[in-house]
Amino acid sequence: MTVTLLAGWVLHEPVSRLRWALVAGGFAGALIVIRPGGNHFGWTVLTGVVGRAIVTPVLSASSVDIAATLHGASAWQLAGLLAIGLLGTFGHLLLILAFGLVPTSTLMPLLYAQIAIGGLLGWFAFGQLPDAIAWLGMALLGACGAASAWLNVRDASAQCRPSAVVLDTVGD
Repeated sequence: MTVTLLAGWVLHEPVSRLRWALVAGGFAGALIVIRPGGNHFGWTVLTGVVGRAIVTPVLSASSVDIAATLHGASAWQLAGLLAIGLLGTFGHLLLILAFGLVPTSTLMPLLYAQIAIGGLLGWFAFGQLPDAIAWLGMALLGACGAASAWLNVRDASAQCRPSAVVLDTVGD
């Protein structure tokens, strides 16, 4: 929602009322998944942010020998670190290129698919599936994203049609 707001306000990209409705629906789906105020949402949600804020300066100031730590890692661990770095870098590069090709408000709804993919990866990696309420939220997110993608295809095909004036002048 914030990206679409900024796309319209800062980048002066046109955002239709229907697209705003789809963004609001996607946001509602995210709220269903996250459930703020419920028993799944609390101070532990901030663990990643707090952990990063605490660990980064501590690790930077510590005497941990990173080279020795990496030397002690197994081949699988090193391959995993390399894969994470390469895939993350390549994924962000593609995202930057995509933002250069299409309007921001068009691209953002497609990124909602990350939530469902994250749920499935949680099942593969940890054997835990999201509950029915979370799947409902993900379905709402997916439906709003799919509708937005359909709008994008519809708008793109409308822009590619030659006008009647162009067709008439070809015969002259």
